[in-house]
Amino acid sequence: MLLAGRLGDLIGRKKVFIGGLTLFTFASVLCGLADDQTLLIAARFVQGVGGAVASSVIIAILVTEFRQPREQTKAMGVFAFVA
Repeated sequence: MLLAGRLGDLIGRKKVFIGGLTLFTFASVLCGLADDQTLLIAARFVQGVGGAVASSVIIAILVTEFRQPREQTKAMGVFAFVA
């Protein structure tokens, strides 16, 4: 997560978030298509990596997109509820 957070600072949080979400979605498809345990375990590992990458930048995105304290509070509350 630290590496993905730093990568978000360097190349852009949105790009890292979309990349993590794409990786997670691709791995989810692999999980659905898995016909043996080895592929399922590997795909679940990749899902974990994609989820960690996406979640590492989401707080930074919320803080930068919602400037007003009241808006930040609402956004963080919704995020915490969903998470």
